[in-house]
Amino acid sequence: QVRHIAFNTEAERRLCLRIFGPRLAPSSIVGTGIELAPAAAWEHVKAKFNLPDKYALYLGRVTTGKINTLLPDFQTYNRTYKQQSKLVLVGSLSPEIKYPDDPNIILTGFVSEARALLLLEAMQNRVPVLVNGASEVLKDHCLQSGAALYYKGRRDFCRQLHKLFTDERLRREISEKGPAYVEQNYSWEVIVRKLSALIESI
Repeated sequence: QVRHIAFNTEAERRLCLRIFGPRLAPSSIVGTGIELAPAAAWEHVKAKFNLPDKYALYLGRVTTGKINTLLPDFQTYNRTYKQQSKLVLVGSLSPEIKYPDDPNIILTGFVSEARALLLLEAMQNRVPVLVNGASEVLKDHCLQSGAALYYKGRRDFCRQLHKLFTDERLRREISEKGPAYVEQNYSWEVIVRKLSALIESI
C-alpha cells in the first residue's frame, strides 16, 4: 500500500515479486552508497591475529548453518589439492560450535564493523572474492560485475577456490573490474541522483 519501494538489488525485488506478485507496489532499483574503506595497518593486523601472507577469509556470522558446510568444504579442498591453505574466520564463534582442531583454521573472534569488508567494499578494494551461489544477491553481483566468483556445492567450491589460490592472472583480472562496478552503480553520486529522481517522481 506504499507509493513506491526502492530496492537495493534486483534479486531482492525478484524475491518480493515471487511473494506478492501483482500486489507488489511500484518499485525500482536504487541501491545504497559505498564509501571507500580506509586502508588497514596491515602489519599490525597480521601480528595481532598471527595471519599468514596468503589465506582465504570468511566474513560473516560464524553459525552452525554456515560453518558446518564451509569447514568440511575447505578441508576437502586442502585434501583434494594437497594444500595447507589457511582459512581465517572473522566473527564470534557460536557456543554450540566446537572450535575445529585444524591448524589451517584461524579464528580471529569478533571484529568491529569498521574492520569488516562487505562484498562491494572488497570489490572496491580490488580483493578477489568467492561467494555462495545460493545467495541470489551475491550471485547477481558476480554475474553483473565480473569482479567475483561464486560456487554451487562442495566440488565447485574446491574448484573455484583453487582458481583463486593458484591463478594470479585470474585474481588480477577480476580485481581490476571491482572498482569500476562499484563506482558506476554504488557511488553516492549515483545513488543520490536516483533518489532525487524518485522523490521528484512521487
